[in-house]
Amino acid sequence: MRYAYANARVKGMKSKLLPAAKVRELLAVDSVDSVIGLLEDSAYKREFVECSTRYRGIELVGKALALNMARTLATVNRILPEHAQDAFRTLAGLWVLEDLGKVLSKKAAGEAVDETELSLVDDKYAPLLLKLAKARDLRECAKLLQNQEFADDEALAKLAEGDPRMVLAGADGYYWKRTVSNTLASGDAQLLRINRARVDAKNALIILRLKRDGIPADEIRKRLLPSFVGSRYNAIIEAGDLNASIDLAAKMLGVPESAAAAAKQGRLSALEVAIERGLVERVLRESRLSVLGMGAITGFLYLKWTEIGNIRKIAYATHYGLKEELGDTVFTVKAS
Repeated sequence: MRYAYANARVKGMKSKLLPAAKVRELLAVDSVDSVIGLLEDSAYKREFVECSTRYRGIELVGKALALNMARTLATVNRILPEHAQDAFRTLAGLWVLEDLGKVLSKKAAGEAVDETELSLVDDKYAPLLLKLAKARDLRECAKLLQNQEFADDEALAKLAEGDPRMVLAGADGYYWKRTVSNTLASGDAQLLRINRARVDAKNALIILRLKRDGIPADEIRKRLLPSFVGSRYNAIIEAGDLNASIDLAAKMLGVPESAAAAAKQGRLSALEVAIERGLVERVLRESRLSVLGMGAITGFLYLKWTEIGNIRKIAYATHYGLKEELGDTVFTVKAS
């Protein structure tokens, strides 16, 4: 019963995810101010009102969403039982990765980083992320990242030259290694199902992108994220051609044949969207189960992270007049 209070609170927060009708309204409006108006009439109201004293337009959307996510994570961390803090730190690594990617990408583009854009959910990494945000350039970032487990000498050399990709790939692998290890150690069957589905989705897409680019099977295996059952991907990797790999990946992940057909026509993004939808549906199914543990909490935070990502897509597409290009990449994460 140690998770009873936390799960009850999370259930309440889950009920405040945007309903399908609100998502449709966001997709229908034609200005960022209208998007903001709709979000001010939702569970995001507090953050939008507070941030509106300093920001306007698309910048306001980014700041308010970042603040809402940071507060959500802080609330979850506060209500978790003491023994779950290590598990939360591993889970929070997803937002550490997001912060790191945001900082290094902006530095690579020569843009300034405002600390209000960062979630800073892990006390261990928050000071480092703030230093990176204030660094003059990627060369200085490379010096700050020395001795980090996820950044080897080769990756740091590339970063100093202006390419953050190796550092970000190393950080991603480090996060998933910890996630797999802690999930197995937890003995939480629901958490195992959710995280196995997450890593399967990511690895399937890694395989397909690399096969599309003509990368050999042995090299593909080296680039996969740590997983629960590595041999699970052998058939997809070793399939005769990309189309055969697409069919096997679609079957493994349970995505519609229409998405697989689109991927075979060169639209791998269609399969990616279908996989993301399928993952959200899987998490929703798991979240309906009355289970006390980190699985339910992880599921909620994944849904929240996905929702905020969808809101960002809508806001930026509205800002740049690209609404029609959104297609079916945006969807509700709340069961109606």
